[in-house]
Amino acid sequence: MSLSVSKSDVATHTLPARLRTTIQSIKEIVGNHSDHDIYVMLKDSNMDPNETAQKLLTL
Repeated sequence: MSLSVSKSDVATHTLPARLRTTIQSIKEIVGNHSDHDIYVMLKDSNMDPNETAQKLLTL
């Protein structure tokens, strides 16, 4: 996964509320991953939260 997304791109004030909610929901499932990691994986998974959670759980 080599997406270039800066941590400032993932700052909560730059993301829509729905996306922040999705990231928080995924974070509850996968645990120790940062919002940035989750966002990058979401983009890599075509914004599919189920696929994102599966990928993060296997890391």
